[in-house]
Amino acid sequence: MDADLLPRQRRRSLLSLEASPFVGRLRELGVVRRAVAESRLVTLSGEAGIGKTRLAAHFAVEQRSAYETAGGVWFCDLREARDPDAMCSTLARALQIGDEVTTEGEGAVTAIGRALATRGRALVILDNVEQLLPGGAGVVLRWLDLAREARFLVTSRAPLYLLGEEVVEVRALSLPEGSAPDGDAVRLFVERVRALRDTYTPSGDEPAAIGDLVRQLGGVPLAIEICASRLGSGDVRSVLGAGEARGATPSVAWSFARLLPWERETLAQCSVFHGGFTPEAARRVVNLGSEERAVADVLSVLLHKSLLQTARAESGVRYALCEGIRAEAAALLEQGVDAGATRLRHAQYFLDRSAGPLTDFPITPVSAPTREELAADRENIEAILDLGASAGRADFVIRAAIALEVIAGGSGLSRAQIAHVDAALTMLPGLDPAMMGRALALRAGALRAVGRLVEADRDAFTALGLAREAKNGRQITAMCLAVGAARFQLGDLEWALAHGKAALLQARADGDRRAEPVALQQIGGVLQAMGELAGARAHYEAALDLAVALGDEAAEARAAMGLGSYHLETGRLDRAEGDYERALLIARRLGLQRAARITMGYLGVTHLDAGRLHEAERWLDRAVDRSRAVGDLRVEGIFEGMRGAVLASVDLVDEARAAFALSNELLANNAYFGQVIAVHRGHLDLAEARADGDEARAAKLVAAAEQRVAIAERGEGSEAPLVRRSDDARIAVRILRRAIAAR
Repeated sequence: MDADLLPRQRRRSLLSLEASPFVGRLRELGVVRRAVAESRLVTLSGEAGIGKTRLAAHFAVEQRSAYETAGGVWFCDLREARDPDAMCSTLARALQIGDEVTTEGEGAVTAIGRALATRGRALVILDNVEQLLPGGAGVVLRWLDLAREARFLVTSRAPLYLLGEEVVEVRALSLPEGSAPDGDAVRLFVERVRALRDTYTPSGDEPAAIGDLVRQLGGVPLAIEICASRLGSGDVRSVLGAGEARGATPSVAWSFARLLPWERETLAQCSVFHGGFTPEAARRVVNLGSEERAVADVLSVLLHKSLLQTARAESGVRYALCEGIRAEAAALLEQGVDAGATRLRHAQYFLDRSAGPLTDFPITPVSAPTREELAADRENIEAILDLGASAGRADFVIRAAIALEVIAGGSGLSRAQIAHVDAALTMLPGLDPAMMGRALALRAGALRAVGRLVEADRDAFTALGLAREAKNGRQITAMCLAVGAARFQLGDLEWALAHGKAALLQARADGDRRAEPVALQQIGGVLQAMGELAGARAHYEAALDLAVALGDEAAEARAAMGLGSYHLETGRLDRAEGDYERALLIARRLGLQRAARITMGYLGVTHLDAGRLHEAERWLDRAVDRSRAVGDLRVEGIFEGMRGAVLASVDLVDEARAAFALSNELLANNAYFGQVIAVHRGHLDLAEARADGDEARAAKLVAAAEQRVAIAERGEGSEAPLVRRSDDARIAVRILRRAIAAR
């Protein structure tokens, strides 16, 4: 598989460096190595704080070189996931394909599994799965079935109870025997103290005291690390009180009890964060009341006490709480009187963070300047959406959902999140028309992304009315384009054209130059589908000229793709190839992965039309492989069917049958392209006729191919002929007619 479109990190492992030295666990590491070598599903099971995540993370780093030239090692933290949809989207992001999976529900599970299968021998670590059981076990089973070479290492407090699963129970660290200061528990304690005191070496009666302490803590790593953090000064006897609390959770409570009031309050309020937070976020969300303490200083103290963790991201340092500590901190927050106010401050900060040009809300001092920086706060924004749903705050739901849609590039809302938007739309007293219009527009985009076109059209049309009522020109343009796109895919070309023209007029009236090439391109696409080729070319060229003048390379790529389709249909194949190559070059440079895949596919069709079958297969293979690798089932299905036509043309009959069967499966809910692929299937009829020694049967197969052309040209029932509403169909008919004549 060529790697020209897959950024390097998509083909290699993405693992964080270990924040501190890994101590002991030699026996467990050996057991996990053997288990992963022999079984495709291994579960590390054990109580909270016992070290499952750290063991899995260390094993992942250890195995990186073994998988680097294969499918890679991929670490997926599922602690925030609560349902299969969230499980899928979280793994998609870990695999670096989160913005491109264009389906939901069972389809998303399938898409992720197929994408993972393209990586071959890969190691996937699914961390913190227990809250997803039992439903999550079925998802893992499906991935195992689809990605036959992948291996899964799961951490969970309970096994998945799947056939073939090997469970490795993670126990406490080894304890010292007798008075000797040995064992992994002692080594961990000393190592963590040295992180605070570089030259620390136990002396006098300290080794014996350390042995007593780790025995009293039961050898639980989290408890040991917390107690070690208390030894910033003094000696071991100063923390021996922890011995009264055996295990991870009691020692967390013990540690909380020994915090100063402002430290305890800061930690409790930090429990509202999800997926990490920056020092600036903590400063704005944590309120210490009359305590004149700098939040940053308190965070530094909590970090030294091992109650916070840090990670370095592209945007700087981020803090996080491990699950055991966060649960205790959240319980502490609920006992106070400020829980609701803290959540509101959290919501307001991240809504302010997502405001600005990215979401078309008024800019704030903390607005994220780029989509990438906003994406770092995805889990916090998802928490706001859930908070809004539970608290009846429709404004929270809509604004958070808009931000999530921006982060995910138009395909990121899960079924559960769409359901929250549905509920918000019923809260009429809490939504003004402008906000309701944004909500409907949001839902329309999410529905269109997963192929629910009738519902998407309904919502976009209603949102258009609300935008006109609010006299919001930018929203009017956007919704005209949305209605036009939905109607185009539904085959209602007249309405699609009318709304494209309305969008262009509105954009020009508002001076919205960036929207003009988009509208021109959309109008060109509709005109070409209607067979008005001169008008289509004029609009494509106008879109291209304007895009170049504005320096809008994304619009330039779309316009070049449009011109490519025009030249392909009119038989100017060399010019079509040049336009598509121009679009592909820009798409690669800008990282427009879906546009690049589609362009590759149409380059394949261009070569098929020219009779260059080897080149056609090469380009279509690329389009199919790339689409499968990111879970884009619809684009995969389209070009898999066209690839079937190429395979049939070179008499690879069995391979062609398999390609058409897969295409039909993937396009089961896409009638438009299903009909186009049905025309291409005529090449299989011809290939089977060539292979059949019986002249009568061969004649029937040729007649079947001719019938496909006839159906496309005359239509069936009350439906307009396919060739009058699809340039793809006209191109397919032309290529098939030539093949029939050549026979």
